[in-house]
Order: sequence, then C-alpha cells, then structure tokens
Amino acid sequence: MPNNIHNIPAGQPFAKILAQKLCDDARSTNQPLSQMLVLLPTRRACRVLQDAFLNINAHQAMILPRLFPIGDLDEEELSIALNAQNNFETPWTLPPPLSSTKRQLLLAQLVQQLKPAIPQDQALKLAQALGTLMDQIYTENLDMTNLSALVPEEFADHWQITLKFLEILSVNWPKILNEQNAIDQADRRNRLILATADFWENHPPKTPIIAAGTTGSIPATSRLLSVIASLPQGSIILPGLDHNIDPESWDTLGEAHPQYGFKSLLNALNVDYRDVPNLASTYNTTLNQNRHLLAREIMRPAQTSHHWQNLGHDKTTAAALNASLKDLTIIHCENGREEANAIAILMRETLNTDNQTACLITPDRTLAANVAATCKRWGIAIDDSAGQKLSDTPLGIFIRLTAQAVIEEFSPIALLALLNHKFAELPNIQSLDYALRGTKPARGIQGLRTHITAKDKIDEHIKSQSLETLDAVESIFAHLTALQNGRHTIHDFLTAHLQICETLIAPKNQQGSEILWSGASSDSETAQKASLFFTDLFDQTPSLAPLSIKEYSSLLLHFMQQVQIRPHHGTHPRLHILGQLEARLIDADLVILGGLNEGTWPPDAGNDPWMSRPMRQSFGLPSPERSIGLAAHDFTQGLCAPKTIITRSIRIDGTPTVPARWLQRFETVKQAAELKQSQTLSQKILHYAHALD
Repeated sequence: MPNNIHNIPAGQPFAKILAQKLCDDARSTNQPLSQMLVLLPTRRACRVLQDAFLNINAHQAMILPRLFPIGDLDEEELSIALNAQNNFETPWTLPPPLSSTKRQLLLAQLVQQLKPAIPQDQALKLAQALGTLMDQIYTENLDMTNLSALVPEEFADHWQITLKFLEILSVNWPKILNEQNAIDQADRRNRLILATADFWENHPPKTPIIAAGTTGSIPATSRLLSVIASLPQGSIILPGLDHNIDPESWDTLGEAHPQYGFKSLLNALNVDYRDVPNLASTYNTTLNQNRHLLAREIMRPAQTSHHWQNLGHDKTTAAALNASLKDLTIIHCENGREEANAIAILMRETLNTDNQTACLITPDRTLAANVAATCKRWGIAIDDSAGQKLSDTPLGIFIRLTAQAVIEEFSPIALLALLNHKFAELPNIQSLDYALRGTKPARGIQGLRTHITAKDKIDEHIKSQSLETLDAVESIFAHLTALQNGRHTIHDFLTAHLQICETLIAPKNQQGSEILWSGASSDSETAQKASLFFTDLFDQTPSLAPLSIKEYSSLLLHFMQQVQIRPHHGTHPRLHILGQLEARLIDADLVILGGLNEGTWPPDAGNDPWMSRPMRQSFGLPSPERSIGLAAHDFTQGLCAPKTIITRSIRIDGTPTVPARWLQRFETVKQAAELKQSQTLSQKILHYAHALD
C-alpha cells in the first residue's frame, strides 16, 4: 500500500483538507511550511489554497509553501524554487516561446503557399486548427515527423490530400522554428515539466514536494508525478478517485469515464486503485458516501450496466441511493432566459444566510453572462471567472465598432452604434440621431450631410449641432477613410484605427491614449490585456501581405477572439461564476451545475478535421472522448457536493435540446432503484423565475 499517495474524495472541500494536512505535517515533522513546494493544476487553484491557509489560521499572517501551477510553469520562478531547495544553480537553456499570434500568421502563410486561392481569413482559421493539432501532438509527447507515414493506401483519397497539409507540420514547421530560434509554447511547457522530472530524479530534493489536485492526464505530468511518488519526501494528493468501483467496471473503463485518467496514472505508478487511502476528514459524511454511490451508478460503464437491474432488489443499496437525493435538485427550465433567472434567484437566496457561499459552474459562457446580468437587478456585481473574449468586452466592442463604421461607409446604424457607445465622447449625439431619422441617406459622411441639410422640417439648432458632429467625425476618421479603398499594410490600418479610438475617447485633449490603455475608461485588466495584444500584433505582423479594410477587420476580430480576459479576483466574496477548469478545488455551500445539455456539458466530441479516428489511434493521439471524460470528472465533483442543484434548458433559442447523457443515466438509475425525488424546490424556484418579470 503506498504511503505517499492519498485521495480526497469528490464533494469534499479539497483546498481546506489539503491546507489542514500540510499544516499538520509541518507540525508533526517540525518542518516549516515555507520549505514545502506544492504543485497544483491552475493558478486559480493556487489562490484558492492561499485563502484556505488564511481561513484555517484565522486570517493571521503566516509564511506559506511555494505554490506553482503545473500547467503554467514559469521558467524563472521554477529555477528560483529549485535553487532554493538544492543550494546550487540549475541551468535552464530552453529557447523562448513563439507567440500565438506569430505562429498563426506563419502557419497561415504556409497554408496560402500550398493553396494560393485560400482567402486570408480562411487561411487563419486553418492555421488555428493546425496549431491546435500541433499542441495535441506536443501534449502527448509525440514526434511530428511520424506524420508522413500516417495514411496507408487503403484510406480514402481525401486523407492523402490532408497529409499534404500536415507536411506543413512535419517538414516545413521545424525549419521555421529553427529560423525563428524559438519553440512552441506547448512544447516548452512539456520540456519544462520533463526537465523538472529529470532534475528531481537525479537530485532528489531534501524538502517536501507535494503534487495535489491533478489527474496526470498529460504524459509529461504523469512522468513528473511518477518521479514525485519516488522521492523520499514526495507525495501525491488525488482529487476524487473512486476506489470503491467494482473491479469488473474498473477493467472496462473507457476514455469518456471520469475515472479513466486515474486509471492511466495509477497504472503508470504501478499502484492498485483500491490501495489508495482517503485523507481523514470530518467531511466524510454518510451523505457524501451515498452521493459517491449515486455517481458510481450514473457513470457505470456500458459493459456492466446490466447490474442496474439489481438495484431495486438490494434494499441496502436502494436506501443509500434514496438518501443520496437529499439536497440534490434538478431544474428543467423552458429556455435559457428562465434558466439564468432561476440560477440568479438561487444565488440571491444564498445571501439571506450569513456566511453562506454559492458557485455556478458551467461551460456555457452565454448562460454565465445572463446570470451575471440578472444579478445586477439586485445590485449584485459578479464576474464570470472563466473569462471573456477581448472582442466581447466593452473596450473590444468599441474598437470593433470603430472599424465597422468605416467599412459600412458611415451608415446611420453603424455610426450611431459607435457614437452611442459609452467610450465615445463626441457631443450632440442625440441631435444627430434625430436628424438622421427618415429615409436612408447616401453613403459616406457627405451623404449624411446632404441628407440633414435637405431636411426642412427640422430645427435649425439641431441641424447645426448635427452637422458640427459630422464635421468632427470626418476629421477624426480622415486617416482611416483614406485607406478605405485599395490594399495597405496592417501597420497602416492599426495606426489609423487606434488613433481614432484614442481621439474618440478624449476629443478635447491629448490624453486619449492614456485613458484608453491605462484602464481609466474600462477595467485595468482588460486595458492591460488589450494594450499587450495590440503591441504583439504590431510586433508580429511586419511581413504580412497588404490587406483590404474588410480583411483587416476580419483578421483583427479573429485574433481578438483568442484573447481571454480573466479577473484576478472575483467581485463578490460569497458568490462565484466559474468555468470547469476554474472550479477545480473550489468548494461552496451551494454548488449549481448549469447548462447540462448534450453539446454543452459534455461538449460535442466532434470530428478531427485532420485525422480520422483510426488515424489518431495509429498516431498515438487520444480519442475525442477524452474531453468528455474530463467533463464527466468535473460533473462528478460537483454532483457529490453536500448541496447541489443541476439546471438545464429544454430549448435554446427556440431549438429543442437533449439532456446531458449523465442526466439520462440518472433517470435510468432512479427507475431501476425506484427512487423518489422531491420537486418542491424546483417548482418554487421556477415560480419565482416566472414572477420576476
């Protein structure tokens, strides 16, 4: 039985239990916490663990362990940590990472060399898809040169054509990386993790190393965990291993099962899953154990699902399953608006009880945004911690509207959408809005001017103000409108475009750039990310071929959609909206799992545009079901929480939806075990949601 591998069962407060264990270990070994190095899955998990230490220490100052996210290792920070532990310098000589923007542009150029007829925007999308495939290859620690032997003769001809595209990765891309003296970010992350594993294997640290909260689904991470397990003071804390699964089911686990990642990891560690002990915890209640039983039955592999027919005959199991339904509610809403209202009401109700917390976990960012918007009616400000695309932030929309106004040649709708934006500071917008009503004017500023001048039933003062505003717009946009026809460099477009944004936000002084990029107009996190984004775009695009203004706008939107803005800290201390990744290691008094429909949670496994399933298997890539297994693990963690509410919409935008496969399985288990679930809370919340408006 391993003495350095432990488990914290699903539904128990992982961060609290981990923090308490580390404090207890520090006291029992007389070794300060600061000597420990703790590896966690994400940066947010590091912040959650910091808060857990403060809570168990009554918010008294303390020196914490070194906390590092495995998935986002920083070379400099890691070097400092290793040197501090081993008292000698660790040389790191990895090449710098290639920026995501530059990689896509270089790949798009290779695509266009292969297929010159492909437009710029389509080439960028193909480049993005190639980049995703490349990251998967790096993540699985495979060799891209093996792509050339991927398609046997018996496959269809179109796969032979696809192989020509994949030569971009196997033949052309390594040469480009050599010329750039850089490596891909996913490759660099892998090399850092493997280098750390090799270093610790050859120079075992003299202080504790703890890897917590990761399933080791990435081969490089699995290798690192194997090394940590062999260290004298190494330990692994798994999140949500179910070691009560019957051996028949364990042997048949597929990639879509939530325990599949643990099975792969424990096989690599040569450890039997039944030998991994749980950390002792006051949270190991009867309800928690019953929820594990329910989750185990819901997730039972198809090969052993015939055991469901025995659930109704085993009185002990049926009683435990019935007891597991306490504080577990499923709400079927008519549409997305009703679902958002219901969730917002649940979160608002939580605030009626002192110190109670609630979190919404969902991969549906539209649902998350609607819940946040509904909460504002009660004055509750709450952020979606999973982030927002730069293109969808107020600043991003303002920048996009500026370009759109020129593309649409200042049509009234496009122009007024821009000028009514809260960042635009031009005067007399209401007068211009009134003056432009009526028949559609001719295109361009001159067309608008003629339209207003020709109106004889309009107050002269309003007409004068409107024309004055048009003069200001014409002056501000002069540089970009001069580029409206023909093809120009992206630097020409960016310079003119951003100058307009800076002027519109502060037309009466010269501080527009400071206001726009310092965060004075929007939140500082968005302004900072936007500033870095445009700096990178300027730096990485000097060799890009000349574009039309529409191609420039399309390219800008393409890259803005890839920049994710995540708040450093939530805006509400007791309510949280989280994505699946951000929710790992989080606990709350009420856990709401939202958007439980097929295609949302779990996501659509889809088809790989570059490889068929047999090709992926032959090459060594995981099947598309791997993502479903990870989503199932996140669902199980939430399902086993002490108080859980699951929501879904019967229709989205008028289109019928299909309940998540796990909810369908839940209904099967309920029928087989003859379980009865109360609908009281569901009916009450839906009644409130209907009464809101």
